[in-house]
Amino acid sequence: MGSCVLPDRAVLAVSGAEAGAFLDNVITVNVSGLPLHGARFGALLTPQGKII
Repeated sequence: MGSCVLPDRAVLAVSGAEAGAFLDNVITVNVSGLPLHGARFGALLTPQGKII
């Protein structure tokens, strides 16, 4: 599967031992257990749970 640039979307790269736990707390999808270099669509949330 290839990739393409979508101007209304962003790509987020996070690394480190706690990256999955961090992302699980700030985006709308569960990324724990996602394979290395895997991807999922989701939305970034404010601390109040509103979509940014």
